[in-house]
Amino acid sequence: MASSSKIQRKPGRSEIWQRPEINQAIRKECLRLGARLREIRLSLGATQEEAAEAIGIHPIYLQRMEGGKTNVSVGILKAISIAYGVPIPQLFESGPIPNPFRQAPAAKLAKGKKKRRQRR
Repeated sequence: MASSSKIQRKPGRSEIWQRPEINQAIRKECLRLGARLREIRLSLGATQEEAAEAIGIHPIYLQRMEGGKTNVSVGILKAISIAYGVPIPQLFESGPIPNPFRQAPAAKLAKGKKKRRQRR
């Protein structure tokens, strides 16, 4: 029983990466987000290990995010937002990080540094 009309396939996730213009745009955004995450972490004075511990992820995963080599889920973005004390939209914006959002997490990350120094 042959049908003259073809069944239309809905584009799947894997097909997104096969479209050059979309693939390039995603990679560019991952690089931009990674640079912003690094900028915020450095402004807090935290190492990748300290930041990863505060976020609840492995340091290698943070390194890959900051290098723009991995996609970041909404859940991870929320965890970063809480750990860094920065609203999620500010993770995507360029410019200075407002001080009111940074005070508590910066102190939390600094405590981790003090503990490590005391152990040595």
